[in-house]
Amino acid sequence: MVPVLILWVVLQAVSAAPAGTPSATIVGRVVDAGTGRIVPCTVAIRSGDGQLITDHESFRAGFRSAGEFVQTVPPGEVDIKISRGFDFIAIERKVQLQPGERYRLDIALRRRSPLRREGWYVGDNHDHMIHGERKIVVDFEYAALAARAEGLDYLALAQHWNVPTETPEALGQACERSSTPDFLLTWNLEAPKNYWRGDVSKCLGHGWTVGMRGRTDRGDDAIQELMDLSAHDYESAKEPSPNFDSHALIHELGGIVSYSHPCRWWWGKWGGTGIYPVEERKFVSNMAAELPFDTVAGPTYDAIDILMQPHEGEANDCAQKLWFMLLDKGYHIAATGSSDATFDNPGGGVPGAVRIYTKTGEPFSLAGAARAIREGRSFVTTGPLIVLEVA
Repeated sequence: MVPVLILWVVLQAVSAAPAGTPSATIVGRVVDAGTGRIVPCTVAIRSGDGQLITDHESFRAGFRSAGEFVQTVPPGEVDIKISRGFDFIAIERKVQLQPGERYRLDIALRRRSPLRREGWYVGDNHDHMIHGERKIVVDFEYAALAARAEGLDYLALAQHWNVPTETPEALGQACERSSTPDFLLTWNLEAPKNYWRGDVSKCLGHGWTVGMRGRTDRGDDAIQELMDLSAHDYESAKEPSPNFDSHALIHELGGIVSYSHPCRWWWGKWGGTGIYPVEERKFVSNMAAELPFDTVAGPTYDAIDILMQPHEGEANDCAQKLWFMLLDKGYHIAATGSSDATFDNPGGGVPGAVRIYTKTGEPFSLAGAARAIREGRSFVTTGPLIVLEVA
């Protein structure tokens, strides 16, 4: 073991820059090759010692950039990757930087598909600014930059939010301030999000909305109305309403609703709040228990998620089989997908890992996206895109 240890120490001494060695600097500029305009992107810079440069605990695969950046790095060999979601071809560079060098990096990202030209828009309808853990605080501007860096045209942020008061008007203003001419940040709800008397082993189903107004015709707050219709974790004193009541209200508000992660469940530690003792091995369910009734009774919902995060293989496979069964039975339910990104968890701020493309036939709007999803003019993917051209 001694010779190995000595060799390791020697190698470390050779590979590490001497103390006091000036850093190198990368000055980056990223544009859309088709338009020449500066575009947001994801930047992954790995130094010679294998360290990946990050700047926010919510994202651990590099850092987000508005399109221009200045980054100091240790001198030596550096690997650089610039990406912008599935629609753009990522570019990788390996460069050797000298101490004190100022390296100019100009990148033009090219679209890999004609989807935008053909009228398709891409977004993510199921993401959380505050999922509940509250380990990290992010603002609306950061969430918008993350979505733009992933090449999304819009992002919907669900409950809860970093605003003093969670009203439709306050959320609308916060989202508008962080939107741009080519990107829309919006808010929505994971609703219904319903457990029988707050017991997570007795899930009635979760859903997400898109395109709904923030107030009813009577002026009631849609956020409060929909939250009142669900019993969340530990709300043991609250008898939940059936999911179809939430679906009806969402439709009254002009939106659509999709059942999310209909086949997700796991075993884990839960409890310790209210009447529920701590259980080391608790059956935790996100399953859509009321979906069968809601299907034959209407259907009362508009779509069903058949894709979640790529690592949820078993849940995704089950959801797709469920969707195929519904189609076989004559229920023409639209297929959707969503990432369920959680910005308040370490590494969780990755919107668009699952994304939905819609063809609205008009300039983008949430109402147009909702119609396209409901009518089946959409598709979902975890990437990469494969483009087939037939001459």
